Amino acid sequence: MRDMRRSILSFGTSLLAGSLLTLCVACPAHTRMPARQQMLTRRGLEGQSRQLASSLYVTPFFRDARYRLLTELPPEHVDLMRDPKGRRITPGRAIRILPAGTRVRIRRIEFPTSSAVTARSLFTPRYFTWVYLEVPQDDRLHILVMRDDPTTRAAFERALGRWLTREDRAKALAELPEEVRRAVETKQIVAGMPREAVLWSWGWPLTIQTQPEGRIGVERFLYEDGRWVEVEDGHVRAWNEAEAPPEGGEARDRTSTSE
Repeated sequence: MRDMRRSILSFGTSLLAGSLLTLCVACPAHTRMPARQQMLTRRGLEGQSRQLASSLYVTPFFRDARYRLLTELPPEHVDLMRDPKGRRITPGRAIRILPAGTRVRIRRIEFPTSSAVTARSLFTPRYFTWVYLEVPQDDRLHILVMRDDPTTRAAFERALGRWLTREDRAKALAELPEEVRRAVETKQIVAGMPREAVLWSWGWPLTIQTQPEGRIGVERFLYEDGRWVEVEDGHVRAWNEAEAPPEGGEARDRTSTSE
C-alpha cells in the first residue's frame, strides 16, 4: 500500500510538472529575435564599456526599487506603461541627470522571452527588452528599456547606438563653449547651439523635417512628447519645450527663439 501511494504521488508530481512545462512552452515570447541571435547579442555586448550618447534622466524604475530607469524623455512624458483605463503610468520624478559622455558598463541584456516576462514585476514595462547598466555613484543597476524589436545582433547594436556610443563623447563635450556644455549636461537647449549638441542634450528626435514650409537650410526636430527644435545652417534658431500636462488637461507649450 505504501509503495502504491508513492507511485501515485510520483505520477501526480510528474503530471503537474509536465502541465507546468506545457503552460510555459505555450506562453508567447514578446520578441521576434531568434534565440541564436539573442545569444550572439548578449555574448558580443555584455561586459562592454560605452559612453552615453546623450544626457539621460535617472528615475525610479516604476515600483521596482531594485533598479533605476534611464530615459531621454522627461519622466512625466515617459510612455511605457498604461493603466486599465489607458492612462499613462509615469515612473516617478527625476532623481538626477547622467550627462552625455558618462562611462557605463553593459552588465546584462534581457530579452522579453516568456520566462523573463514571467519573472519580472507586474508593475514594470516587462514586455520590452531591458539593458542593465552599471553607472557611476550608484550600486543599483540602471535599465534602458528598448521599444525597438530588432531581429539580428547587427540591428540591435544600431538601435542601442541611440543611447550608447563607442565615440569619446566626453572629449567632444569638453571642446564646446561652457554655456552649450552646461546646457547638454542639464538637458536644456540654448540659442546658437550646434546641431549635434541638440542630439547630445535631448537625444534623437522621432522625426527630422528638412526644409519645413520650403525654408532652405532649416531642419525641424520633432520629439514624441511635443517638443521641437529648429536648426538653421547647423545652429539652433528656435525651440519649444512642452510642459507636463495638468491632470486631465493638455500639455502647454513654451517657445523660445534666438531673435
